[in-house]
Amino acid sequence: MDESQQEMVVRYVLGDLSSPEAERFRVALDRDPELRAYTRDTEATFAALALAAPPKAPPSSLPTRILKGGAEPLPKNVVSFAWLYPWALAACLAVMSFLFATQLVRSRRELATLQNKFALTTRELTDLQSQDAHSQEELVELRAKDRLSQIRIATLQAQVDNYARTGAVVVWNKESQSGLIQFDNLPPPKPGKNYQLWVIDPKMSEPVSAGLVPAGESGLLRVEFKPVRPVASAAKFAVSVEEAGGSQVPRGEIVLLGQ
Repeated sequence: MDESQQEMVVRYVLGDLSSPEAERFRVALDRDPELRAYTRDTEATFAALALAAPPKAPPSSLPTRILKGGAEPLPKNVVSFAWLYPWALAACLAVMSFLFATQLVRSRRELATLQNKFALTTRELTDLQSQDAHSQEELVELRAKDRLSQIRIATLQAQVDNYARTGAVVVWNKESQSGLIQFDNLPPPKPGKNYQLWVIDPKMSEPVSAGLVPAGESGLLRVEFKPVRPVASAAKFAVSVEEAGGSQVPRGEIVLLGQ
């Protein structure tokens, strides 16, 4: 119900509507249950406030004047509203109370609407945060899968009987073009010799050097390596025995090979 309808209710209850307006209002009352209930509550409020005013006794001379055929005329331009004072006061109080109550109801409705909107916004924000967290988790998983897809693990096998007890495992990262090789029971190279690691790319005519393997004691030996130039596909890995200082291409014996 808007403010114009509320004002029409007050005017109707106070008898301030013209005959056509009052007739149209009564038609609206018959059709609108909400308007009818609101009008009934307003009438009850006005009546309660009016009845709260103390009664005023009529003048003691009123019965005698009535028996004589009428009251004494009042002087010109003088109209007495003393009898109307309690009702006017009650009506003013009723209007003020009505306006205050109307504003209070409107404020409460607006507050409830804002609370509903805030609750809805909070739920939407929570949903968005949950979706974002889920998306972040999926992104982390995809990145982890992508990193794993770039990793290769290769086992190198002995190609010479003297290295039958030697094992080697390569972990290769295609994205970073680097890797790690772990040897087990790699015997020390002979004097004047070095072990050299190679990355074999089928698209290249020669294996690509990945550096020398430092001499270590028998046992586990881990060496990080990086080819001297990028490779498109690390199809195989090899370890050869080269002259001290290494070689640009494999010239010595291949002792370990794997893919």
